[in-house]
Amino acid sequence: MSTFKAFLRNHSGHLVAGASAIIATGVGTGTIIWDNRVGRNHTVNDLDAKINGIDAKIDSVRADINRVEKKLENCQWAILETGHYTMNALDGNKRSMREWLQRLERCMQSGGVDCGSVPKA
Repeated sequence: MSTFKAFLRNHSGHLVAGASAIIATGVGTGTIIWDNRVGRNHTVNDLDAKINGIDAKIDSVRADINRVEKKLENCQWAILETGHYTMNALDGNKRSMREWLQRLERCMQSGGVDCGSVPKA
C-alpha cells in the first residue's frame, strides 16, 4: 500500500493532467455528438416541412386535374347532346333541338344557375 501512496505522491500531477485531458476529451466529444444530433433533428424538421409543402402542392394539382376532368366530361356531354339533336333535326325533328338550345342559352345567361339537365362547367 505504501508503494501506491508513494506513486500517487510522485505522479499526482500527471494523473490530474491525464484525468483533465480525458474529461476535456469526453466533454468535447459529447458536445460534438449533441451538436450533430441537434443538426440532424433540424434537418429532419426541415425535410418534413418541405415534404408537407410538396404534399400541399400535389393536392392542389390533383384539385386542378379534377376540375379539368369535370370540364372535359361536360364538353364530351355537350358534343354528344349536340350530335344527338343535330341528327334528330336532320331527320326532320327540329323541335327538340330548339328546346335544347333554349335550355343551353338560359343556362349560359344565368351563369350556370338555371341549367336543368345541362351540366355545369
